[in-house]
Amino acid sequence: MSLPEWCPPYTARKKSPISGEEVYCICKKTDSGELMVGCDGCDDWFHFSCLRIPEKYKELVFSFYCPYCQAGITGPSSRAAAGQVEERRTIWKRKCRLSGCFKPCRDASKYCCEEHGEQYMKQALERLQVKGHTRSEQELLVKQMLGCLGGSSQDFQAFGQHPFADEEAVRQGDPSLYDRIVCEDQRLQELQNNQKELQEQTIPNISSTLESLRTYRQWLDDVNSKLLAAKGDSLARDKEGGRQRKKTSGKKQKKTICGYCAHWEAVPCAADEIVAQFDGTTSTIRGVCTKLNCNKHADWSSIAAEQLTNQLRSLQAHQDRLRLLISTRKEQLMIQFYERSLLHKN
Repeated sequence: MSLPEWCPPYTARKKSPISGEEVYCICKKTDSGELMVGCDGCDDWFHFSCLRIPEKYKELVFSFYCPYCQAGITGPSSRAAAGQVEERRTIWKRKCRLSGCFKPCRDASKYCCEEHGEQYMKQALERLQVKGHTRSEQELLVKQMLGCLGGSSQDFQAFGQHPFADEEAVRQGDPSLYDRIVCEDQRLQELQNNQKELQEQTIPNISSTLESLRTYRQWLDDVNSKLLAAKGDSLARDKEGGRQRKKTSGKKQKKTICGYCAHWEAVPCAADEIVAQFDGTTSTIRGVCTKLNCNKHADWSSIAAEQLTNQLRSLQAHQDRLRLLISTRKEQLMIQFYERSLLHKN
C-alpha cells in the first residue's frame, strides 16, 4: 500500500532542530494540546486534523495505524520477513445507529444506550408513511409485523443482536450451506487459529515468564537481605575485637549484588548457598553475577520486566483486535449465509 497523496514522506526526526523538544505526527510539530491518537504500530502520536479525521470520531477508534505503518514503512510490518507482512488497517468501533450520535454501540446492540434506541425507533415510526392509512392504522401495522416475527416485542428486540449467539441453531437451517460459507472460510479460520495460539500459547508463555522473573527478583532480594545481615554481623564482631574497619570516604559503596543470571527462569539455588560462598572477590556463583558494582548488567531485571510487561500489553491489545476482526468476519459470513438461504428457498 502506498501513502495517501496528502501525507508527506516519512522522516525519522523526533526532535525539533530549533527548540530540541519532541515532535510528533506527520507534521513534525511539538505537542500543543491538540487532539491526537496513538499508533498501535510505531507508538507515535498523530493529530486528528493532520490525518483529516473529524474530532467527533475520537470515541470510535478501536485500533489505529498511521499511514506509514499501513504502508509498511514503520511498525512491525517494516521489520517482518518477506512474505510475512501482516496487513495493518485502522479498525473502527460500530457507530450508534442514531443520526448525529458518534458514540460506539454497546455490546449486542446497534445503539450506545437504550435512550438512543428508543429515539431511533420513534423517528423511524414518524417517518413511516403508508398511503391511505392514518397514524394509528400505521402503528397497528407495525404491531402486526411484530406478530409475523413471533408475536412478541422481545423477538423484535432480539433483532440486531450478535447473529452467532446460537450458532448451532442457525446452522440447522441449512447445515451444508452453513459449513461451506462459514466453517470453511479460510480468513475466519486464520483469525481463529491466531486467536487460539495467542490465548493458549503466546500470552500464557509471556505471563509465565514474567511470573518467573518476579519469583527470581524476590529470591534476589532475599539473597541481598541475607548478605547485608551477614555483613552487619561481621562488622559487629570486628568492632568487639578492636578491629573496627576504616570508613570509606567519598562514594557510598553499593551493598547489593548484581544478581544477573542467563537462566533466571528458575532459581539456581538456595539463598543461603550464595551467602555462604560470597567473599566479595568472586564475580559469579552458580551462574549468578555477584559483583557489587556491575556496569555490564545495570538494571537488567527492571529492563527485562518492563520489556515483558510491554510485550504482554501489546499482545492483549492484539487479542482485542482479533476478537473484533472475528466478530466482523462472522457477521459478513452470516449475511452471505442468509442471502444464499433465501435464494435456495426461492
